[in-house]
Amino acid sequence: RVKKEIPADKYTRAYIKKVHEVQWFGTNLSLQDRSCCVQIQAWDIISGVITSDETSRPLILASNQSVEIGKQDFGADDTGSRTVVVARLLDANDGKTVAQSVNWPEPLKHVSLPIPKSLNVEVVRDAMFEHSVEVSSDCLVKGFTLEADNDDVVFDDNCVDLVPGETMRIGVKGLGIGQEHRLSLQYLKAGRDL
Repeated sequence: RVKKEIPADKYTRAYIKKVHEVQWFGTNLSLQDRSCCVQIQAWDIISGVITSDETSRPLILASNQSVEIGKQDFGADDTGSRTVVVARLLDANDGKTVAQSVNWPEPLKHVSLPIPKSLNVEVVRDAMFEHSVEVSSDCLVKGFTLEADNDDVVFDDNCVDLVPGETMRIGVKGLGIGQEHRLSLQYLKAGRDL
């Protein structure tokens, strides 16, 4: 995320528009080319409304290479500083999310983060791990972390950003179905036991 200053014309520096630009790069670390689409969503932090939602045409990520996917402006300084941009790399064949990046305005101390009214945490069976913890929220959540009551519980990923309408699956070993009470959660500006 870069803040750009754009003058009204080439003759003045008095009327400057400040714009937030977000740039995307994709990296394929496998040995096969991958066909993907990029979905870009912009969310207003305060209202929780999607202000932009675009999906690209399919593109090929060449094996063992990085590529610049694109860049886009997201509002003037007053709206850009309260816009969260979510970029998802979707498999072109089945539409599943391959990778996701959530870009927050910085510094975070100036961002008014919402507190979720509904935060759902559930342990379910998983084919890759023993079980997974499914987490969803009704608003944007920054830095969501899970902790267990002892060190025998191991999480696949322990810090994610949550986006409304999306369920994140976090692989877990050492925790069974119905044992959500053994978890405590935290996120930026809050924390609690289940």
